[in-house]
Amino acid sequence: MSNEPSSLPGRRLPFERDRSAAILATAEALLEGVARSGRNAVRWYLPTDRALLLGASQRLSTLDSAACRSAGVGVYRRAAGGNVVLSDENMLGVDIVVTPDSALWSGDVTESYRWLGASFRDALATMGVPAHLVSIGEARASTAVDAADAALAKLTCFGGLSPYEVTVGERKIVGLAQVRRRHGALFQCAVPLHWRPLDLARLIALPDDERLALATALEARATGLYDLVGVGSASHEDGSTKYLGEVERGAGISGPVAGAPIEENDVSGDVASTKTIAAFIGALESAFAARGLLLQDDAWTPSERDRAAHALAERYVPLDLPLVLASRTIDHLQ
Repeated sequence: MSNEPSSLPGRRLPFERDRSAAILATAEALLEGVARSGRNAVRWYLPTDRALLLGASQRLSTLDSAACRSAGVGVYRRAAGGNVVLSDENMLGVDIVVTPDSALWSGDVTESYRWLGASFRDALATMGVPAHLVSIGEARASTAVDAADAALAKLTCFGGLSPYEVTVGERKIVGLAQVRRRHGALFQCAVPLHWRPLDLARLIALPDDERLALATALEARATGLYDLVGVGSASHEDGSTKYLGEVERGAGISGPVAGAPIEENDVSGDVASTKTIAAFIGALESAFAARGLLLQDDAWTPSERDRAAHALAERYVPLDLPLVLASRTIDHLQ
């Protein structure tokens, strides 16, 4: 590969609506494809199912297996680090692959996020949302907080801050992760649409009182794009308030409340939602262009499709969840 920055436009792959496992598999294909194309690449997506994505080294025991089974939520391990993300129709994603000869490449893994976070900040500003780029110092200070609710929140991706992620006020709006290979770096970015921390808190292996604390902490630490720009109604109660009401009524939260399954997300095809997503994509791609990442529509190659199919079959199958009987974990499935 040449050491001179490439003048070729980046590839813009088609917007995808697919299962979480298939999205993970095509991300792998996107990263491998750069070795052949020598071009930066971008693809946007929305999951069609509900799944939990663990960080590369995060323990499966973080999750409540019974709750996940009851809710029909699959669990997968992604290649990137970090903590668990709830992947569903309320989580807009974009993957960006950068080649080593790109002007956007940095040998410093932490600094490699700077241009990307700044692009998200600028895109939000274009939409009238005053966003903030988290500095290294601010991220380090956030990890030093030892309050109990902060420790709980950091079990999840959107409960903690990393350098060059983006906040609005004190609340995180963009989560970033990275997979790095010799032939390129894959940046995986997630933006909540409606932020509903209760949906995630119900699936974490915690006693009811700590789940309440987690839902409350996450409510204060993150937000969603639709919430910021006023898309959708306030038809759902605040997650922590509703959760507290259920606990006080004695329902308990060991997964979905009996008779009240986890609410279906209401990201629909309505005009306001569609326009908001389109405006955000346009704003972010304009911010990319301002930094030299110009994009050209492209399609998946046959080799990339084969790679994705292989990855889906071999690596992105649901993790076996341990059975729990009479407070004793039976882990023979793994």
